[in-house]
Amino acid sequence: MIYAVFYIPYFFIKRKFHSLMIQRFGFIPNDILKKIRGKEVVWLHAVSVGEVMLLKPLVSRIRSLYPDAFILISTITKTGFDVAKNIVPDNAGGVIFAPLDLSFITKKVIKIFKPKIFFVVETEIWPNLFISLRKFNIPTFLINGRISDSSFKRYMLVRSIVKFVIKKIDTFFVQTETDADRFAKLGASREKIKVCSSLKFDYVDANNLKPQAASIENIFNMILNKNEKQILFVAGSTHDPEEKIILKMAKKIIGEYSSVIFVIAPRHVDRIEKIKQSAEKLNLKYMVFSDIKDSKSVDAARVIFIDKMGILHQIYKFADIVFVGGSLAKKGGHNIIEPARFKKPILFGPFMYNFSSISSIFLKKDSAMLVKNEKDLRRLTERLINSDEQRRLFGQKAYNVVIENEGATERILNDTKIFLNNNN
Repeated sequence: MIYAVFYIPYFFIKRKFHSLMIQRFGFIPNDILKKIRGKEVVWLHAVSVGEVMLLKPLVSRIRSLYPDAFILISTITKTGFDVAKNIVPDNAGGVIFAPLDLSFITKKVIKIFKPKIFFVVETEIWPNLFISLRKFNIPTFLINGRISDSSFKRYMLVRSIVKFVIKKIDTFFVQTETDADRFAKLGASREKIKVCSSLKFDYVDANNLKPQAASIENIFNMILNKNEKQILFVAGSTHDPEEKIILKMAKKIIGEYSSVIFVIAPRHVDRIEKIKQSAEKLNLKYMVFSDIKDSKSVDAARVIFIDKMGILHQIYKFADIVFVGGSLAKKGGHNIIEPARFKKPILFGPFMYNFSSISSIFLKKDSAMLVKNEKDLRRLTERLINSDEQRRLFGQKAYNVVIENEGATERILNDTKIFLNNNN
């Protein structure tokens, strides 16, 4: 309780507070309270958008195997909350903001939901929540577990506290052997740790795109139908100064190759105006995706800016070459599995520390290309432009990596089904 005296004011000062945040104090919406009556609750916790999106295949499989269960997702960000609303079934699921990690609140929420099982994504350490779950004998599983170099160093400084908390977790489903070693060094029992790859390999289904994919397909068919030999270079999830680097490269390549079109999808679409200014300084003619309505609105521009969120993985389907951003800028990189599932040759920079284990797998299998700088990016891009066979080969090898590493969802379900099937 003394902790709450300091923590609650800090929460109001440091966090963006909005009306839904009242849920973090244990006030559950009435519509959810009505839905859980007579239902067994499967509770999944994910901090923000990236982690929430990983839950899609797991939620889908739980729904098919246990149709009578109520699937509850908790998160702590508004964007994560909005994405989760699209993942859970309306009639048998709900989304809440996670309770503040204060024992009197976590106990209250657990008493309300009485979850049959609890899943937490990646390495979220919630001391009071985990302790409360153990007190109520709720099976607790950490899934898609990973510990970065920097996090491991920080956790080791307070190892005694971390060890006490993670002892409350029943099983750790981790991504790599390195992650397994780190959890063990932090105090997890080796018998509780299972290496089962990353859920990211299960997330994107190239054959199950969103309904809006049809309109995206129509637009790109209009763009590409101008010339059957066109090559589409897609730069996804880019950050400053990556757009400037790509636009400079585009200026040079467009002057030498008449067949190449560049698509730039910034990680944050509110930066579009600044990116357009960079293109104008280079006298590059461009189109903005939302302005393309029909064939008449498709002009001769060779650069296209994507100003809509949530459609990038669908655009990858039409790419011939993909650069994954956040990797030449020091942002830690982004998901390379999405274009790999579409059999696309992939380029990324040296700063992939948020996807270090996944990028290492691709590089070890010679299934992606590491670009060290702007000069390297242009060299390898031109290499792929000039060779249909190189594009096909790298695309196939990237796809093979995905196939070899998918299946984490089924492994998790196989090892937890005894708890899901238990009616006690």
